[in-house]
Amino acid sequence: MKIPSTRLIAGLVPAFLAACAMTPERCNPNRVDNVFQSALCQDMFQQRIANLEQKIQSVRDEHRATEAETDRYLKDARSLAANRARLQMDLDRMQLQLSGQAARVAGLKQHTEEQKRLVTAMNRELSDARAELAKLGTNERVSAQRIARLKAEIKSKQDTYTALTKLYEAVE
Repeated sequence: MKIPSTRLIAGLVPAFLAACAMTPERCNPNRVDNVFQSALCQDMFQQRIANLEQKIQSVRDEHRATEAETDRYLKDARSLAANRARLQMDLDRMQLQLSGQAARVAGLKQHTEEQKRLVTAMNRELSDARAELAKLGTNERVSAQRIARLKAEIKSKQDTYTALTKLYEAVE
């Protein structure tokens, strides 16, 4: 058996060292130019493929997580939009009710003012009728029919005044 020459060994050492210095990222067994690099590169290439597949899987997992998170955000956004629309409808309904209440209060105030004027007018008429009755009571020439008619008129006005006062108090 012949021992390989130093030259052969000296030529193989750099090729072997170059193969050892190769990383999985730079390794492609189809592009190496010596047998040692090709042999070492084959395993490194398999490692490189495994690393890349792992990275691809990691990116896919991140993508799925991002899609799930996006779906949650979209669902929340749709829910918020529905809630906003419902709240806007409630607000519109309340504003309409408030407008109706304001109109009703304005109507009641106007009605109350009218009732006050009517009560004041009735008080004047009642005072005038009492004054006329008092004058008639002192005048003997007044007929009994006239006095009865005035008393009935005073009674009618008192009843109207009492009814209006009760109505006015109920409105306040």
